[in-house]
Amino acid sequence: AELEGHFDVAEELLDQAIASAEEEGEPLTKARAMLRKGAILESRGDVESARRILQDAERYALYCGADVLALDAAIERAEVEILHD
Repeated sequence: AELEGHFDVAEELLDQAIASAEEEGEPLTKARAMLRKGAILESRGDVESARRILQDAERYALYCGADVLALDAAIERAEVEILHD
């Protein structure tokens, strides 16, 4: 139960970071926050949401030319696919 509370706080902070990055026009920051949120969603069992946000994180990272971050997002999404297929 205590860990779940930490996930709630982390998810709320990441949502704020994603919204702020969107407002400020910082797609790389948005991609980083989305990658982390995807990992939290997957650990909570929300596989479909995790897949979507990780795919979006990969797209934003590629848009920024952040190939390593895009690869991280792709790997995370592949792990979600493998673990939950």
